[in-house]
Amino acid sequence: MGCYMTCAISLNKDLNKQIQKVVKIHMQKIIRMSTDKYISKDRAIHQIRRRFKKLRSILHLLRYDLTETFFDKQNRLYKSYAKNFSSLRDQKVLIDVYFSIIRKYELEDTKYIQILESIQEPITEIEISDIFKRVYLGISDNLKNIKDYKFDKNTGRYFLKCVRKTYKQTKKLKNIATNNGDDADFHLWRKWVNYHWYQLHILQNSDTNRKHMLKQLANILGDIHDITIFKEFLLTTKISNIDKFLMFLNKEQDRLKQQAITIGDELFDQKAKELF
Repeated sequence: MGCYMTCAISLNKDLNKQIQKVVKIHMQKIIRMSTDKYISKDRAIHQIRRRFKKLRSILHLLRYDLTETFFDKQNRLYKSYAKNFSSLRDQKVLIDVYFSIIRKYELEDTKYIQILESIQEPITEIEISDIFKRVYLGISDNLKNIKDYKFDKNTGRYFLKCVRKTYKQTKKLKNIATNNGDDADFHLWRKWVNYHWYQLHILQNSDTNRKHMLKQLANILGDIHDITIFKEFLLTTKISNIDKFLMFLNKEQDRLKQQAITIGDELFDQKAKELF
């Protein structure tokens, strides 16, 4: 049985038990993937990072019912472990973005071979194994904290109230990103779109079309962030002929930002109480 079924939350049952079950499932999956020798490192990293995002979504759902110390400690824990994988994940992202831009804008890749060579500098197997080991030990130890993931008011009405708070914050960040257009603002909006999506994803009988659109939006915002990573990477290199490539990166990113804003306008044009 997949996580979609086992992680589904009913508003008519004990919410705290269900939340704790979901948290436990994600932690156990992270632990298993950290030691599974039969899946590729890329897939394990991708799946583990996704699980950390989902755990942080649950943390934000419970934000006002957890002590500040507990919330901050758990949030930092998940962020730091996810960040440990950033260099490994970013290398794949850079390669994917590179070839995507080359193909889409029909660029002559021989002109930009230095960029590709800089991206492909190897990361040692020792580094990768060490990161997996730290995550395995840290999350194994964190299992003891599952009991503290709980609402003060264990009711369906209160659950939806918390979902609405996430919606309002996501809508606020959407407006900031739309008005400012900064990469950092779009990245922060992306985080909260993921939180909002997952909180609906685990809720039984929630709006399927909305979840689909949120996932689509999250993917677009993810592509925007990937281009940001690429631009930041380019500026750290000593390669001379990057201006034209940067121009195409900015062109593609601007297109994606407009696409995200269009979908965001549709998703966040209502008051929270009208939706949940």
